[in-house]
Amino acid sequence: PCSGAILVSLKTFLARLGLLIGCVVVVLASTWPVPVLMHDHLIVDIDHADVQSTLWWFPAFAEAILDGRSPFLRSELAWPIGQDTRLLIWNYALALILLPVTLLIDAPITRMNVSGLLIMGLNGLAAGLVGERLGGKTGSWAAMIFAAGSFYAFQEAGTGRMEQGFWAPIVVYLYALVSIRQTPGSRRSCLLGAAALALTGAVYWF
Repeated sequence: PCSGAILVSLKTFLARLGLLIGCVVVVLASTWPVPVLMHDHLIVDIDHADVQSTLWWFPAFAEAILDGRSPFLRSELAWPIGQDTRLLIWNYALALILLPVTLLIDAPITRMNVSGLLIMGLNGLAAGLVGERLGGKTGSWAAMIFAAGSFYAFQEAGTGRMEQGFWAPIVVYLYALVSIRQTPGSRRSCLLGAAALALTGAVYWF
């Protein structure tokens, strides 16, 4: 019994690893040649208002967090009084999720492109989990390819509207609903669904 459980776990791990590798390939292929031009090219003009605000907001958020200051008030906006960023459409939850990318990558254009690619990858992996629940391995790969290769998601992320391209929390919520339906009373699925729905509300404001 023990060896059988280990074999099942190994098969599950390899299946998930294959899905992850496939997701990376789909994201790179569907956005080519962005992956090799990401250091100095954006998919839209840098004069786009949403691009400029996103290029500024994520490092500004990271700077405030690292300095122990509130990200809710920025003195460089409406100087010298400052501006309450809660009154503006800037996403705190997604800025927190992408904080590692912001801290690791200094170049603003590269950081924005990597963030877009990462969002597509997270979308694909989340969709793959739902597809696995509904249609096994075939459903998992089909859903992953559809989500990870979505031009709409990358277009939204690439034009600065990161939250509108980030579907993963919504998809995880759907995954939890399917799990609850298949296993009624599952506390784990209920907690996952609640957390995903809360994150969806925090990330997606439109």
